[in-house]
Amino acid sequence: MNEEKIIDEIANLTHEEFKKMYLRDNNGSRIKATTDDKWIKENSIDEIDLAKIDYVNLPNDWKNRRRNAAKTAFYFLLEGVANNTYLDDEFVEKGAHLVYDDWLARNKHITPESHETPYSSLSEKDKEKNRIFVKTAIKIYKKRDTQ
Repeated sequence: MNEEKIIDEIANLTHEEFKKMYLRDNNGSRIKATTDDKWIKENSIDEIDLAKIDYVNLPNDWKNRRRNAAKTAFYFLLEGVANNTYLDDEFVEKGAHLVYDDWLARNKHITPESHETPYSSLSEKDKEKNRIFVKTAIKIYKKRDTQ
């Protein structure tokens, strides 16, 4: 099992799910700043539209955000499988909570205090953004398990 390849697959598929959300909820656009100097130089702009860019073409800062969350979900899944845990809604919720807590810890230095809220206080829409990583990890695991 090539863990890095699986993590990239989770990150890629999750990003595709986010693009669908942006299409549905943001009129097909999600403009965000990037700090990737190389990407900025190549594209002559320091903003990206996350809804219109594929994972492989993301600036490194955004690619790393997707990868880090995918990695958290992947290792949570591996632990659950090793412990014969049911991969049910409760499992997804626990994993989403972990994905969010890890994201908050990694981004505390750039996160406005108003966004430093416990997982339980997030809107359903924001919770779903975290669930997507775990659901995608499960989907890939089940697909690989049946091959």
